[in-house]
Amino acid sequence: MNIRNKQGMAINIKFILILLVVALLIYFSIGNTGSLVLRTYDNTATLPPETGTFNLMGYTGNYETVKLGCISAGKGTYYINGVDEGLSFCNSIYDGNSLKLYSKNTIAGTQDGGTNYIEAKIILPAGKGIANYDYSVSDYYPDTSSIVFKIVDKSFTFRPANTGGKGHSISGTGFYEFELIKETEVTFRIETNTQRKNENSEGNLEIYFTPNIEPAILPGQTDNSTIKLTIIERIKLFFSDLFSKLFGGIK
Repeated sequence: MNIRNKQGMAINIKFILILLVVALLIYFSIGNTGSLVLRTYDNTATLPPETGTFNLMGYTGNYETVKLGCISAGKGTYYINGVDEGLSFCNSIYDGNSLKLYSKNTIAGTQDGGTNYIEAKIILPAGKGIANYDYSVSDYYPDTSSIVFKIVDKSFTFRPANTGGKGHSISGTGFYEFELIKETEVTFRIETNTQRKNENSEGNLEIYFTPNIEPAILPGQTDNSTIKLTIIERIKLFFSDLFSKLFGGIK
């Protein structure tokens, strides 16, 4: 075999390897996202994420989730990630004086798990908030299932410790306080992850928010004034305003 043929074969092998790497990247980045795919049982339609609006302390936001309520893969109902048994999930949202999110992801007898989620986005004014959360995660195989809470600018991830052997669980509660110094769009999310059979990931998230109270407008101030007055200045302005009202009309 001459040198030219060897060089040609080397180029072809490199080209094939490049194509293989590209194909793998496409497969793992697009074709295998890990999210829960909900399809009708006749497998003719993939159901899009469910969206809607909610209210928190008079402010309106938008939510997105795989589907509200509890869904189980089963004959005559749905395919979830291509299987018709052994996989189920729940999602819920309740609004009003607080925002409550709930998500659950369970595998019983299948190897095909995925990511279930519920996410809420809302524009809030300056103010302070607190988010309380609780979680329960269990698995049969070490260190696979998990739960992730996203609260404004912070994420919390919990998964059973991989201590060898099979069968681990973790549960707990916590809270996160946040403060907004100006009107901001914020995100709250629960993400429940399972990968293999006999796993469960479940969590609650409840958010309370108190907007800042605008200070009263003092005499001599306008709506856009940011002047901080001392006690003496307040007294001077009070009497100045009083005399203006009493004698302002006398020429």
